[in-house]
Amino acid sequence: MYLFVTTTSRQYSRMDYRFAGKRKTLSLGVYPDISLAKARKLTLKTKEDLADGIDPSFKKQVEKAFNQFNSANTFKVIAANGLLAT
Repeated sequence: MYLFVTTTSRQYSRMDYRFAGKRKTLSLGVYPDISLAKARKLTLKTKEDLADGIDPSFKKQVEKAFNQFNSANTFKVIAANGLLAT
């Protein structure tokens, strides 16, 4: 885990890892929104996923897509799009 600082002084917690022979980088969050202590905990969870054979980057993408689907799957959105059977 390391802190990546941009030219605009934004600070990102990141982690490098290898999965299926490829080097990958996972962003853990923006400091101070994600504290260093929380970033360390996320790093440990990520290492556990890697030990179980799970790609943390793919897992994060799936969770994001699932959350977007659940937030868009409301009665208001369905009714506005005319998806209700009459």
